Amino acid sequence: MQTMKSATAATKPGILLSAAPAEFQEGPVSRDELNALQADPPSWLANLRCEAPPAPPPGPGGRRTAARRTAGPRVAPAWSAA
Repeated sequence: MQTMKSATAATKPGILLSAAPAEFQEGPVSRDELNALQADPPSWLANLRCEAPPAPPPGPGGRRTAARRTAGPRVAPAWSAA
């Protein structure tokens, strides 16, 4: 059975993990559970989609971009020819 972290599962329907109920936040979510939530959303999910702000979109390629911005300038290794 394929599972994913709850933070990853929260991005699929576009909700913030911190706004989801504790039972959703606490453990891994299986692909079947996620499909069931999307096919027949419970009341908490329907309310979040209508009332809560949407989750921010992922960075380019689905990767976090903050690490790239704070890494500093690229420096050629000492062994490379300049």
